[in-house]
Amino acid sequence: MEGKKPKSVITDGDKAMRKAQKKVMSESVHRLCCWHLERNAQSNIQDINFTDQFKHFLLNDMSIEKFDSSWLNFIETFNSTQRCENMNSYLHRFLSYKFKIYEFIHQIDRALARIRNIEAQNAFDSKNGQPVLSTHLHLYEQHATKVFSRYIFLMVRDEIKAEASLVMTECVQETERHLYQLTKFCNMHLTWSVIFYPTSKYIKCSCKLYENVGIPCRHSFFVMKVEHLGEIPSSLIMHRWTKDVKCGFDLNGNNLEINDKVSETVRHGALGVLCNKICYFASKTDIAYREARPKLESLAIRMEELFLNEKTTTSVNETSICNLDIIKDPVVVVTKGDGNHKSKKKRQRQCGKCKEVGHTIKTCRLAKTNYLSGASSNSVHPPNTSGDGFGESHDMNETTLNINDKRGLEATNETSSSNY
Repeated sequence: MEGKKPKSVITDGDKAMRKAQKKVMSESVHRLCCWHLERNAQSNIQDINFTDQFKHFLLNDMSIEKFDSSWLNFIETFNSTQRCENMNSYLHRFLSYKFKIYEFIHQIDRALARIRNIEAQNAFDSKNGQPVLSTHLHLYEQHATKVFSRYIFLMVRDEIKAEASLVMTECVQETERHLYQLTKFCNMHLTWSVIFYPTSKYIKCSCKLYENVGIPCRHSFFVMKVEHLGEIPSSLIMHRWTKDVKCGFDLNGNNLEINDKVSETVRHGALGVLCNKICYFASKTDIAYREARPKLESLAIRMEELFLNEKTTTSVNETSICNLDIIKDPVVVVTKGDGNHKSKKKRQRQCGKCKEVGHTIKTCRLAKTNYLSGASSNSVHPPNTSGDGFGESHDMNETTLNINDKRGLEATNETSSSNY
């Protein structure tokens, strides 16, 4: 925020936040969130009628005397934030508690990009559109169309229309100020006090709509009409609601620095509105489509050439700054442990005889060769001819020889028979 501090800070009354606000932003006014106050009232009282009346005191504009009298009646009757939910509900469309951190960041970027595009479209409509004058004070309404943005202008126009229902009951003109007492037609119990300073053209109303919202109230327009002012005074024009808030100049003509990223977003939104309009009408008929397509193709080629030429002349520093917006992979750090984090290859099984891989001692050729040679050396002894003549005993213990011993014994008998 370039070192600027807000005029007011709205919280739910948290003690830690209140302490931090007094320490860091001592000049800002701390206010309690109306939404939290309303929720606390509903949870403690649990009466819908009470909550509706309590909400009336929180949100409606009234004088101090009117508030005190209404509050006493309210207490006798019942004995006893409005938080900005728009942004909260808007983000719920994009976010979920199941998101991982990278998914959360991506969805936040999408939500902010959509907000910027809508804002850019509204700024384009405010600069290029001209609403139809519909109030009885055309002079002030026309000035409001030149100064305020489109959304704020609609709010100001409602205040101008409501000015017709006001009636002046008293006017006291002093040297430095003029005091007006106003009431509403057929509602004499509603009164407002408006002070006008002729030297500075400053208007102060008891309803405090300008202090709360930032737009001139209906009572101020009544005083402007009585004082024959030609336009809305600059003291009732908040710069943040004007059309030129992002154009680099304020109401006094002072140059303001503007972010290049914001300018790019505004230009993108403005061009997007025009392109959508062209595509809408060009797609309706075949003749319009054939005429629009080659022109759009040539225009796209031309814009690409301008972009590439501008990109080649961009300095290295600007390129590095743009790269700061890219989310990269985190730096991999060494984890805790024994320090040996090298990937270990799986050790292959070796033969116990020849020490080669790919087979075991049971299937090793060298082991078989040595076993057969040892069996041949023992063939000089005469075989046991008892039994079936093949040197095999019918003892139950000998019949339990494994299959390898049987094969070796059979090879020995065959060798002996051939030698005989």
